Amino acid sequence: MTTFLMEAVVLCALFHLAIWVQVRQAPARRVYSYAPAFVERYIELGKIPEKKNPGTLERVKKKWPAAIVIGIVLGAIVYFVNGSRSFLNGFLVSYTKALLKPFGQLVLNKSILI
Repeated sequence: MTTFLMEAVVLCALFHLAIWVQVRQAPARRVYSYAPAFVERYIELGKIPEKKNPGTLERVKKKWPAAIVIGIVLGAIVYFVNGSRSFLNGFLVSYTKALLKPFGQLVLNKSILI
């Protein structure tokens, strides 16, 4: 349970750091993710420029470095904190074991069944 809590705290901190950096750089950048009516109103108020629709390839190129860094960080956490040395072991430790452990303790605990 301690490992799970450590992972959760580290990942939440990394997530908040990423959001904070993005919002600090350009607060209105994420407006384009909202409903079209909201975006149009924001454009009418002059708070953002006309909507730019970058192509899919451009978006993918911008996201690859972050995806690689996140993969390395998460892999390092599973490798060093959980001690998993293979993909299957890492998957089972990170997901299956964390989800099934409380249920298994509840079912297998003899004091609950008696």
